[in-house]
Amino acid sequence: MQQELEQERAARQNVEQQARQTEVAAKPAHLLAIAGLLELLLDDRRPRYTQGSAAEKINELHPDWRGSSVSNLTKVFAEANAAAVDANKEAQAKAEARQQRQIE
Repeated sequence: MQQELEQERAARQNVEQQARQTEVAAKPAHLLAIAGLLELLLDDRRPRYTQGSAAEKINELHPDWRGSSVSNLTKVFAEANAAAVDANKEAQAKAEARQQRQIE
């Protein structure tokens, strides 16, 4: 029984490590998109950007960055917007649950 538990633990750790490696491999484009946005945001001479013009400018400034194509940046921005909507819904649900617990 102990040996089976050890094998199960080792298998789970292997799967978790593979998942972390996959997650790290998928993140550079997202992190570079954030870095590009910060660069635009922190530029004292910056114009006002739309989502599309920000993607174009990042691509113009860093054409060799992984994932810096306008189409990929648009996809990353869409994923970020969807994540923000989900986070807002989750935050609202948590606030309502806290309120409900206070009432009870």
